[in-house]
Amino acid sequence: MRSRLFAMVALLLVLHLSQSAGQVPHTLSYQGILTDSAGHAKGDGTYSFAFRLYSSPSGGAALWSETKTLTVSQGLFNTLLGDQVPLVLPFDAPYWLSIQVAADPELSPRIPLTAAGYSLYSLKSDTALYAKNSPVQTGQVVRSVNTLKDSVTLAPGNNITITPSGHTLTIAAASGFQLPYTSTTSKASTLLSLTNTGAGGAASFTIANGADTSAALRVSTNGFGTGIIGSSLSSSGIYGETNANHDTVAAIRGVATSTSAGVYGVSGDAAASIYGTGVRGIGGQAGGTFKGGTWGVFGTSETGVGVEGVTNAAYDGATGILGVAVPGSGQIIGVRGAAGNSTGGIGVQGEGQYRGVLGMASGGGGYGVSAEAYGSDGVGLHAFANNGSNSYAIIAQSFNGWALSVNGKFYQYGALFEAHPTSTIWSTNKPATVKLNDGSKVKLFSEEAAEVLFNDYGEGTLQGGKAHIDLDPTFAQTVTIDKTHPMKVFVQLEGDCKGVYVTNKTTSGFDVVELQGGASNAHFSYRIACKRKYYEDERLATDEQDIKFNERVLQTAWPEVVARENAIKVKVEQELRERPKNPADPLNSSAKR
Repeated sequence: MRSRLFAMVALLLVLHLSQSAGQVPHTLSYQGILTDSAGHAKGDGTYSFAFRLYSSPSGGAALWSETKTLTVSQGLFNTLLGDQVPLVLPFDAPYWLSIQVAADPELSPRIPLTAAGYSLYSLKSDTALYAKNSPVQTGQVVRSVNTLKDSVTLAPGNNITITPSGHTLTIAAASGFQLPYTSTTSKASTLLSLTNTGAGGAASFTIANGADTSAALRVSTNGFGTGIIGSSLSSSGIYGETNANHDTVAAIRGVATSTSAGVYGVSGDAAASIYGTGVRGIGGQAGGTFKGGTWGVFGTSETGVGVEGVTNAAYDGATGILGVAVPGSGQIIGVRGAAGNSTGGIGVQGEGQYRGVLGMASGGGGYGVSAEAYGSDGVGLHAFANNGSNSYAIIAQSFNGWALSVNGKFYQYGALFEAHPTSTIWSTNKPATVKLNDGSKVKLFSEEAAEVLFNDYGEGTLQGGKAHIDLDPTFAQTVTIDKTHPMKVFVQLEGDCKGVYVTNKTTSGFDVVELQGGASNAHFSYRIACKRKYYEDERLATDEQDIKFNERVLQTAWPEVVARENAIKVKVEQELRERPKNPADPLNSSAKR
């Protein structure tokens, strides 16, 4: 038999406050009597109830529902609606309650909620109590202004106005600053940022008083930050200009006062671009002879380094300091080093495990390195090597042209002059300058021959008309003596005898015998002329023939020299062939400056 709800005993909104949360619980107290279709109370026991709330007396979808098991005694039951599923409805519109017992159909009609249920919404009408006890929701109420509460007054500062209009307060700053203006604050962000999206500048500082020595803009930092960072996408990051007509005035001046190493007055860094330039200086001299006074970059130091250029790049053209002279005439100087009047000063010093200074000329009469000296004691180029037997002050090497061209006096002092030529050309005589007793100088000239000969000299004495002369064993190792290349002996008698002749010539000596069976003991001197070893067949040679003989002696007698020269040549050729070219290098014909 179907159940029916006989009577509604109570439907009330519970208004007691939760002491733990301080909020009004959203539950409805409901009581009723469950009967059968004949009006008799249902038997005692537990029954399944489903409670639902609708926005209309019939039809539509349930806005809220919960199912629970209730105890029925003599047909009577009671419950709190919302203790299983919270009632989150706003209760700002009419609602109808439906009840379903077990599997029976939903009881009809639905029960409209009376005014007691709407106390969930009307509670807020008690404004004072609600505002006092209800928590403030984030983003809804201003609880304080910079920790100030209750009565708060907004006071305008310098150049600031506050204008009330209804519920709106307008806070505005007047145009311009009231000067002088000084402020100190502590922020992790930028304090002043100016952006101009138009065609004008972002900021301009000018001191109109010409006698004032103050800075138009002074920037300082006490930490590791940078005083000024200037950046530009298409022009100069920082541009300095001065029209001063006296010394020590700089358009941009960097001063390093720290005593620690690695501190720079001006530091230029082009690490972010393979074509960039760390520091570029352009002098004002337009052309003609260098007169001084205009420098692209000028570095001076009392005890340290005036200008230092360092590069760690691996490609060709990467340069610590680059000096470029663009004009095609006049003494326009890319890099100039001057040591002034100091005897120990250095104009330009290059240090490197491979090249200290590299000078390159791309043709057209240019010079890789040009050295000039003026005055009686001037030195155009001083090269000094002090790093072992294979250390060279100057290495001049050419694959096609002349490795070294000297126009004028050639002066060598001390040590050795060692030459291993493939061909040697002397267009003039080869003199030796010697001093006489009175200090005056005269020249003695070397003897020329059609063949390559080595000479040795000595003395001997006949004993009973005969003498044997042994060759110096060291001299014998430098010459070739055989049937094809016999030695020539010239004897000069220095005593009375019938005359002498030379016989029994071997690779180790010869005999001197008196003529006509003479037996005197006359003294004599002699000269020996022998073909130089490896040059036995060279005679009145052409340049090409001389080159072949020289190559032979180098390869046969001087293999260490050939190996050393080949190693240098291979190293240079390999470097020129393998190193990548930098198209931005001004020595590259395609580079644009």
